[in-house]
Amino acid sequence: MEDDAAVIRRIIRKRRSVRSGYTGEPIPEDVMRLIIEAGVHAPTGSNSQDVRFRILGPDFAKVRPGMSLKASAFILVLHRPQKNFWRKLAYQDAAAAIQNMALMATAHAVSSCWFSAYQEMNSTRRMNGHAWDEFIGDLDGMEPFGILQVGYSIRPEGDERHRGRPVARGLVENYLL
Repeated sequence: MEDDAAVIRRIIRKRRSVRSGYTGEPIPEDVMRLIIEAGVHAPTGSNSQDVRFRILGPDFAKVRPGMSLKASAFILVLHRPQKNFWRKLAYQDAAAAIQNMALMATAHAVSSCWFSAYQEMNSTRRMNGHAWDEFIGDLDGMEPFGILQVGYSIRPEGDERHRGRPVARGLVENYLL
């Protein structure tokens, strides 16, 4: 039986960004809950725990270019805007939540892809001219940070290339400075 470290390592190495090739099959509610729970349990700077999530249906793909029309759902990750250096901390908190959710999705054979989402994208080409509040309503003072596209893929191992580049990571030694 694998120890915890081996399981975590296997899931981290297996995770891939899957941009297309989704089946449209819905994700069971209990699995979606586990994915969101992983985001809730991500570390937060100063224990702020000020990241929130909104699950958006497949129609959201029509608003945000580049997303799969057959993804099962989109998890919008929001943070409360802060001032000064705390703003960067809020970004880190939201990023940690997305990473945790992507890993939990992988553990349940659910493919995912992280897309950026910022308040400044309102009414731009990145939103097909739409504003956030048009389709997600009141955000209670929260701002969008990222979106995790999730669903079952015909290629669960992930896209083999991204924009012509291989997705394989190099040796650890190549990343150490």
